[in-house]
Amino acid sequence: MTEYKQIWSELDQDKRIKENKELLARLVTDRSEIKIFFATEGYLGHRYILIKLPNKWSNDIVQNLPIWKGISIEQASMNILDHNISWYLIIKNNFEEIKNIFEAFIGNVCDNLLQADEEVKILEIVEQTLSHWKSFFEEYGFTGLSDSAQRGLYGELWFLRCLIKESPLSTVKLVERWKGPNRKTHDFSNKSIAVEIKTSTAKKHHKFQVSGEKQLDDRGLKKLYLVFLSFAEMESTGESLNGIIEWLIVSLDAFPAAQNLFKEKLFQVGYSIAHSSLYTTGFINREVRTFLVQEGFPRLLSENLPDGLGDLTYSVAVASCRDYEIPLNLAISDISGDD
Repeated sequence: MTEYKQIWSELDQDKRIKENKELLARLVTDRSEIKIFFATEGYLGHRYILIKLPNKWSNDIVQNLPIWKGISIEQASMNILDHNISWYLIIKNNFEEIKNIFEAFIGNVCDNLLQADEEVKILEIVEQTLSHWKSFFEEYGFTGLSDSAQRGLYGELWFLRCLIKESPLSTVKLVERWKGPNRKTHDFSNKSIAVEIKTSTAKKHHKFQVSGEKQLDDRGLKKLYLVFLSFAEMESTGESLNGIIEWLIVSLDAFPAAQNLFKEKLFQVGYSIAHSSLYTTGFINREVRTFLVQEGFPRLLSENLPDGLGDLTYSVAVASCRDYEIPLNLAISDISGDD
């Protein structure tokens, strides 16, 4: 895989950068039909990606490409390095403070284009990737996940890692069963089994939050499990969100379909490598407890609520669930079963 960061580093360290007001460019790879260049604008340090086009696009096409605050898009005819004069799509980062985000976006553009490796697909891929990132920023902004969102995501990934380590099921199916990014009722599910993940960093009197009357409703399911994870949060020690994500990505290296699906789900849940420097909190596992949610389990169900009452959020003390505790491996085995 092309090392994009290495290309940016070489451009930044080029001695001409302080004295040159023109673009300094590098070809990303010569092993593709699609020619892509990274460039910086001399001493100003603006980042660019330049994509060689088979022909000039109409102005309407360029003007209607999705953009967001901090980037601009145009096309121009130019010659770069030893390539003949051609039309290029030019995407520019205008703000230094979002440079890392822009680099992550550019990496995604390059991956998608180089994977397709067909000039006729450039417009389709660029439009899709720009739209994808625009939607991401509209929902999550530039500041990354909140502390509680990081904690919740880490808990779901912790359980996914357990599945990958211990389940004989294919990795694609295991990643498919992670439903948290899809905003389903439960964090993991197949057709008949569901698992809900709850996390806490409290040192005493453990409890978990329940959102809505459906989250602990096992009707229509053979079994509903709840896995409670108690963590200590430590700055720059323990396993970070970045750390567990790196473990999962590496573990899926031999399974490209599963790895791509996993990365897509991370994006859906609001995680981007562009924000990775913000995620320095480490998680140290204190306790794992697993419960079978069934009749008698402490919960609120819709039939027990007065008319007109809904959109509930309430807490449950972990100690009150002890009569329903089971081994974790039972939940792993059931959620790993064939649909």
